[in-house]
Amino acid sequence: MSIMLTCGSGGCEATLIDEVALQRAGRHRTEWAWKEKRKYGEYPSQKRQNEYFAAAYTRLTQISLLKGTRHMAKKKDEPSVKTTHETRYLKCLLTEDEIRIAGDTLARNLDELEVLDDKLKEIKADFKAQIEAKEAAAKVQRNLVRNKYDYRNVPCTLVLNYTGGTAICTRDDTEAIVDDRPMTMAEKQMDLGFDGDEQTE
Repeated sequence: MSIMLTCGSGGCEATLIDEVALQRAGRHRTEWAWKEKRKYGEYPSQKRQNEYFAAAYTRLTQISLLKGTRHMAKKKDEPSVKTTHETRYLKCLLTEDEIRIAGDTLARNLDELEVLDDKLKEIKADFKAQIEAKEAAAKVQRNLVRNKYDYRNVPCTLVLNYTGGTAICTRDDTEAIVDDRPMTMAEKQMDLGFDGDEQTE
């Protein structure tokens, strides 16, 4: 469709032009004129051709408008529906087989969980023992650093003086006196020796 604007002294007038109907009316006029020539031996006058063209164009335009109206009415009556497909995460009832499989899986997972828990307890106990051992060793070393001495087994010499009734113990490595005390009754009752070199344990 197009609009043809015609202007004159009285103003302008707009006319709606149907190009399809216009072309079909032209073809109909040509066919009609050719038939008239075959029938009467000559073409119809230009005036008659124009009248035929106008009548054909009017008829075709009316038919086109009628079809358009019917098409629009049909479109209007048709429901406006659009169908699409999608996936959603929804609640679904389990079958008996699915429930049985879920129960078996649950029991197996619980058994494996118990085994892992026992292993974890064993690992914790082992690490706890290792930590306690390291703490004890660190405590010993800390005391050594702080006190700057340690207790060890050192060879010593004990001299029993029966005349003076004393017992003197000295270190063999430094000859320092470790103990200087009176003799005990047991030591006084010991047999006298003349070696002067008896080792007492």
